[in-house]
Amino acid sequence: MAKRASRLSESLAPYLASESSGVTKLSISLSNDLADDVRRTAEESGTTVSATIAAAIRKARDAEVPPTPEDLLQRLLPSHHWFGLVGLAQIRDQSVEDVLVEAVSPWLREQGLLLASTNEARHVYEKFRAEQVALNQANGWTDAEIEADVDAAVKEARATRHARRR
Repeated sequence: MAKRASRLSESLAPYLASESSGVTKLSISLSNDLADDVRRTAEESGTTVSATIAAAIRKARDAEVPPTPEDLLQRLLPSHHWFGLVGLAQIRDQSVEDVLVEAVSPWLREQGLLLASTNEARHVYEKFRAEQVALNQANGWTDAEIEADVDAAVKEARATRHARRR
């Protein structure tokens, strides 16, 4: 029975370089547990410790790029649904987002959710904001005072939640 590669080996596999554009020698220190993980991963993947560390850095560098909405959808949907969604969007000459919204909106309404259009949401927000400004002016509250009150309330709520966890 073949030994299963560790999650670290599997996640770094796509980041192992097949060719190099040059090499710079570095000396680094790692905690013993990390060094053991890197050695084990290098052995599992048939590479060197340096190549494994480079793959981890490449992966971290690539992870800094936020995923697109389509990337997130692709991760969330089973592949056959994703490919069907993309195909339908292409046939209709629509975005994947538009096709998905068209499909999901009726289901959300069936669940009893009231969906507001962008214009409705903007109108509700503008009304709320106008009432907030009027209230602030009527009471002479400054933005700094309101922000301080909000910060204090958040701090108190976090402290209460932390105390409940103990």
